[in-house]
Amino acid sequence: MEDLISKKALLLEAGISYGQLYRWKRKGLIPEAWFVRRSTFTGQETFFPREAILERIRWIQGMKTDAALDELAEKIRDPAQWEKRLPADIVWAAAEKSVPVDLSEGVEVSRVEFFARWAADHEGLGQNRETLAAFLQTIPADWLEYPDSVLYGFPVSGGWRFMIARSSEAVWFGENSAPALQIALADVWKQAKSCWEEAERRVQTQGARP
Repeated sequence: MEDLISKKALLLEAGISYGQLYRWKRKGLIPEAWFVRRSTFTGQETFFPREAILERIRWIQGMKTDAALDELAEKIRDPAQWEKRLPADIVWAAAEKSVPVDLSEGVEVSRVEFFARWAADHEGLGQNRETLAAFLQTIPADWLEYPDSVLYGFPVSGGWRFMIARSSEAVWFGENSAPALQIALADVWKQAKSCWEEAERRVQTQGARP
């Protein structure tokens, strides 16, 4: 089950106003996908993924100026955030895995390449990780933090075609066009993100340059 928080409860817990919440939404600081409409006994209400929205609001509240908020919004929306690089040996040590043989000593790996390798190996798609990495580079990383996000794969000549949906209920393929691959990304992304963040801490501790 999703861990959701209602809009009313969110405003009380975070100590923010309705106007602040929707101002941040307009700036792109809170993804549209996090505003989840659900039927309740009182009618339609808005809910949010609890952990993600509370963490994001704490982050936003740490920004003291509009300029800082605008800079944060650009960072969130910018798919280039996937391109941050770290030493491959440190990343895989943080993941408690052996360094892939094609990543020799001294090689750096980008965030998107690491996640693509992680997801591909997790689902037995090792031969198609480059295609998956190229696909992931076209989307904001925020999309993966939605608790029900799903990656779909369709075999095509020479590989796979991928798409992401906010939830398995948000898309219908028809009886004869169901995807051959369906991955619930929330847990995969959470594990990979945790390893990447641990690798960043190790780099900072060691005084290495990302």
